[in-house]
Amino acid sequence: NDEEFRWYAIICLIFIGIIAASLYFSGQLSNFEYAFRTSLFQVTSVITTTGFATVDYMNWGAFYSLIICLLMLFCACAGSTSGGIKIVRIIILFKNAINEFKRQVHPNAVLPVRLNGHVVPIDAVTKVLAFLFLYLAIMIISFLVLAFMGMGFEESVGAAISCMGNVGPGLGDIGPSGHFNSIPIPAKWYLCFIMLTGRLELFTVLSLFMPAFWKK
Repeated sequence: NDEEFRWYAIICLIFIGIIAASLYFSGQLSNFEYAFRTSLFQVTSVITTTGFATVDYMNWGAFYSLIICLLMLFCACAGSTSGGIKIVRIIILFKNAINEFKRQVHPNAVLPVRLNGHVVPIDAVTKVLAFLFLYLAIMIISFLVLAFMGMGFEESVGAAISCMGNVGPGLGDIGPSGHFNSIPIPAKWYLCFIMLTGRLELFTVLSLFMPAFWKK
């Protein structure tokens, strides 16, 4: 009956179906049962931030790498041990965006965001918007920092998304068949920092850098 779980299950089924069908009909995997099983395992592993892999999805092509990155961003449900943005925040942002379209037509309408039939307080919606902005801002900054430290484009993007979500494998040389051993030591320290930031939901760590936090 939980709305977040329904969204989570639908997202999993959609991406499992897309990957399985694409691999089968493109001829990369000739056995549909194997294509479905492979897709099921990889999608489940990535969206739950478990980090296991049975195949190297980098060999499938850029389309599949993009899907993997999206799953790393979404991740699992609130209250779970997974990382990432969390499905409940995606739901709130989606419903708030729909309400904004409705307000363009009916500017005086009262349109609260509802989750499981209950109204989500406006301050909670605002906090979710702030969280998403910070998450994406840190992600973009991380791309630039890692690239400046000498990492390639794919590796920078994959490492930033994977470490922020505490997923495990990334893209390129740090994909499922690679490792983080070859990246520069300063980049490893930076990735440790964003792993901690992502694990503690951003605000907990970033509050330490606010001067007001240290004032009595």
